[in-house]
Amino acid sequence: MIADEPTFARLMIASQGGDRRAYTVLLTEAQFWLERFFRRRVPPAQIDDLVQDVLLAIHAKRATWDETRAFLPWLAAIARYRWVDHLRRAYRSSESELGDHDAPADSEEEAVLARMSL
Repeated sequence: MIADEPTFARLMIASQGGDRRAYTVLLTEAQFWLERFFRRRVPPAQIDDLVQDVLLAIHAKRATWDETRAFLPWLAAIARYRWVDHLRRAYRSSESELGDHDAPADSEEEAVLARMSL
């Protein structure tokens, strides 16, 4: 089943009311939606981690969703924030400090070139 906006909203309302089955279906449908959302944004090996991160955020923030508002924009906002956080972590870890082995070595090349020019 591919959930649409009204289905997501019904599931979330039931989940906030304590319906465990509705919550399980909500998270399963959200997982499918998130996998499609991240498919063109991150490498395939990173999709599962991002989806799990967003599902945990949904669990933690589920009380903040207002039933008078649409569910999918709320879900997309959480996914977008987690995606940006993921990109920040990825760029930070790809940067490396210069070590001693990267420092320019002392050489007499300048002195030799100066003598040759004289």
